Amino acid sequence: QYRAEQATGDQRLRAEQESRLLADIAWMLSEPLDYRERLEALARRLVPALANWCVIDELLEDGSIARAALVADTPGRAALLAEIAATYP
Repeated sequence: QYRAEQATGDQRLRAEQESRLLADIAWMLSEPLDYRERLEALARRLVPALANWCVIDELLEDGSIARAALVADTPGRAALLAEIAATYP
């Protein structure tokens, strides 16, 4: 019974964390900031909540791609991601 209660508690905690994350994201995306600032804030919120790194690119009207955000959990990983993006645009 203790294990079942612990599992239920873990599931409840995970659900609360996911709800907070979704609420934070919804709030960030509704802020009256420049959309690039919102994307950067979104990437910062997702790391490390869901991932070790987050890269957001946008497709521009002329068909080109521009980096909107690059966030990593360590400076080394951020540098590696930037290097990969420069090598393989």
